[in-house]
Amino acid sequence: MCKKSGGIAVIFKKSLETSLTFLSSESQFVQWMKVTKSIFGLQNDVIVGCIYIPPEGSKYSNLEAFDEIENELMSLKKVSDVHTALIGDFNAKTGILNDFVLADETLLDLFHLDTDNEIISYMLDYENLKSYNIPLQRVTQCSCQPNTYGYKLLNCCKKLNMYIANSRIGVDKGVGKTTCKNTSVVDYLLLSSKLFTLVKEFEIQQFDPLLSDVHSAIHITLKSQSTSHKNNSVTSDQTPKTRWHDNKRNQFVNTVHNKKEQLSAILNDLHTLHSSDHCTQHEIDKVVDSIGEILVSSANETFIKKTRTTTQRTNQKPCFLLIFKYWYRRNLCVDMISLNSGQVIPN
Repeated sequence: MCKKSGGIAVIFKKSLETSLTFLSSESQFVQWMKVTKSIFGLQNDVIVGCIYIPPEGSKYSNLEAFDEIENELMSLKKVSDVHTALIGDFNAKTGILNDFVLADETLLDLFHLDTDNEIISYMLDYENLKSYNIPLQRVTQCSCQPNTYGYKLLNCCKKLNMYIANSRIGVDKGVGKTTCKNTSVVDYLLLSSKLFTLVKEFEIQQFDPLLSDVHSAIHITLKSQSTSHKNNSVTSDQTPKTRWHDNKRNQFVNTVHNKKEQLSAILNDLHTLHSSDHCTQHEIDKVVDSIGEILVSSANETFIKKTRTTTQRTNQKPCFLLIFKYWYRRNLCVDMISLNSGQVIPN
């Protein structure tokens, strides 16, 4: 599924199709997705928002973007009690400013709010992080001053009781690795407090020019439970499979670069579309298909193909990991991996 500002896309395994629901939105800056509670063994569903907000000061910038996302998420939470997560390129620089508000117990007593459990729960939500051994104070390798977008993002966090995961969990805990040009942090994962216990892995990956011009990919693994995935069939897949080998990464890139005529044709098509007052979906699809053909053919030329037989047997109560990967091409990739075998479940 692909649409929205910057070409936000959500890519998922077919085996997850019944567990995901894409929600309508009037904002061009977010793609909402609901993940069913049964996957995580939670009492409530999880709303995930994939975000792209154009850079502050650019001709596409919009100061209302954060308000739109905040208002839509608040509306979704009014419909049903849900856990929430936001991931993407916010183009927001937050430094190490707080993304929560410390409750003033004096005010609670003064206005007799200390007996209202709902208000107490809202105002002391950050205590959940402390109970999970999640540090309240963030760190960062970014030396940039917070920008307007940064303050807006922090205000959203405070209102929605969502917390920046960067520098708090995974291999990034206590690090705060930069996500853009090795100088700034503008890409984030935001979680409601009770989702932190589901995070198995969080990593800002090494910059890869195949995925982005300047941004690093964010990799997240969430722990998941499933009791309904059963398959008694035994299948034999004789189709040759091309498997990625990281030691041939440079060879693959060179193979792509050597397809100069095809690349030139694609650039010409893109220039024509950019200069045109109107372009059709067919024309856009044609360019995308051409790009895909270059990548596939280059992979076939670079990597060894293997024919493999896949056997699927009944799993009574398999345990899964739900994988979320975000990268600058505005993609959110959702995968499910069996903990029993360590293999990606086939479509």
